[in-house]
Amino acid sequence: MTKTYHAPINQQRIYGGKITLYQLSGLYSQNWHMRFKSPVEDGKYVRKSTKTEDFSEATGFAIEEYDRLRVRSHLGIKADGVTLPMLAEKFDPQMSGVAGTVKIKRNIMKKYLLPYFGKKDLYAIDEGDIWGYIQWRNDTFKPSKHAPDGIAASSVALSLGILKYYLTRAFNKRLILSVPKFPTEGQIAKPSFKNIKWTAPSQRRAAMTDEQDKQMGRWLGEFRKKWKAQLKADKGIDTGNKQLLPTHKRDRLTKVTFYVLATMVRVSGLRSVELRKAKLGSVITFNDGKTGEKFSLIEVTAQMSKVNKWREVVCSNMETMAEIWEDYKYEYKLYFGIEPADENWAFPTPHIKGKKNIEELARQKDNPPLRNISTLFAQQMLNLDKECSCVMSEVKSRYDGEVRKISFYSLRKGYIMKMLQNEKMNVYVLARQCGSSIQMFERYYDVNLGRVHRHVFTEAVRHLRKLDEERASKKVITD
Repeated sequence: MTKTYHAPINQQRIYGGKITLYQLSGLYSQNWHMRFKSPVEDGKYVRKSTKTEDFSEATGFAIEEYDRLRVRSHLGIKADGVTLPMLAEKFDPQMSGVAGTVKIKRNIMKKYLLPYFGKKDLYAIDEGDIWGYIQWRNDTFKPSKHAPDGIAASSVALSLGILKYYLTRAFNKRLILSVPKFPTEGQIAKPSFKNIKWTAPSQRRAAMTDEQDKQMGRWLGEFRKKWKAQLKADKGIDTGNKQLLPTHKRDRLTKVTFYVLATMVRVSGLRSVELRKAKLGSVITFNDGKTGEKFSLIEVTAQMSKVNKWREVVCSNMETMAEIWEDYKYEYKLYFGIEPADENWAFPTPHIKGKKNIEELARQKDNPPLRNISTLFAQQMLNLDKECSCVMSEVKSRYDGEVRKISFYSLRKGYIMKMLQNEKMNVYVLARQCGSSIQMFERYYDVNLGRVHRHVFTEAVRHLRKLDEERASKKVITD
């Protein structure tokens, strides 16, 4: 079989001689083709059809393509286009400096975004590419321990949010044509995507039932009595038949740490990620000069904060939290064998002992070997199942019937919901206290407050009625 060669004919130079338009001999279709030196690859030429037989249209298409590549070359875009690794290298320095947040984003990039978008040219990315990614996530799903029944739509949305971060910045730098429209979580969980599940934001994290909350409060109260008795026993004071803490040092520290952490969340609404990086100097007593009242304040530094912002948190149990914290410092000294210092991490791993190790730990700012307090919490909640003679470690959702684990966020959610039910609570002040926003409260802490706040509403209604009655009486007198 002989090869045929279609020679270029009718060659026309345009755009100052930079572009050559030509047709090919021997073809039924006489579309114009373009040829010019590649602005993005030295020593190479761009050859492609304009897909039109009209010379004027072909001229416009050729000039547009040439200018597009020149712009890409000016912006530093390589021949393989605008890729996700290129954008990550360019914009990662602008990403949040919170170590935990950065770690999560990089894991999502490695596990989901790069396998699908890694080699794609994102210059002309559109909505179809976004839905293609969602379809890929659905089709490649494999059941796991943490996701046995499907992928959470919120998980897919989170990964798309990271992609949007890069695309938005790329568009602002004119590296891509446009930022495509991103679907909502509800739109992501289409019926056709069998493996993508959607749950209302307010129902994602388990909230304790009223009975579980009462049991937790009762257990904490009983533990505090044991702890106080133990502190007296340590001083040689006879405590009679009162129950004491475990005799094993590590068990004792674990129980005390669980009590302190659970109490702190219940009276302040702090996040577990914030507590993990607390220091011994984070809790102080504040004296009100006018009223003489004492308050416990927790300083959440930018390093502790999830949103990288400093704030002070007032504990709802007044000065009691600071008193508990002082007793915790005693336990700290008892176990680690050093004098507590404000700059020391409050919750280091139990196996770290001695002044030298603790001082070295205090100097580590980025990734110190701190205790995994979430794992500690989960283990101790299982123990409460036995000690309280009821299920404390999990709860069945009233929304979808799914069984969810009780976590630190369950205690935070309980704190926020109780505060929202207080008709005298200023919601903005509460949002600042919790390091959140009113919008997040509406999204994640959706509680029906109509009945609870009926007095506030009806008081306003009565006031309006009174005004109407006064206006009506004045009108009668005037008439």
